Amino acid sequence: MNVNIKDKLRILRITKGLTQEDVANQINISRTAYAKYETGASLPPVETLLEIAKFFNISIDVILDHTVKNFLQLSWKQGEKAGKEAANELKRKRVRKPKDKIIK
Repeated sequence: MNVNIKDKLRILRITKGLTQEDVANQINISRTAYAKYETGASLPPVETLLEIAKFFNISIDVILDHTVKNFLQLSWKQGEKAGKEAANELKRKRVRKPKDKIIK
């Protein structure tokens, strides 16, 4: 199952109990710009991805890796609660596979 960058950014933020404004302020961008990353309206530049990874204390590889398994493993390492919340968030979202098949 694939997870988009936008989904990962949202899950990371929510599991930390932060608002878009909180994250945007910490990485020195506007809330509007950050919101566009979470909605998929635009992709963050590499420099911003590095700042996001630094803020969440993760490797940029985690954000760029498209597998749920690796992403959730990281979430579990960061804490059981964060992992459970991330898994629940993924279950609530409808994620498309490359062949446009909808899975739940």
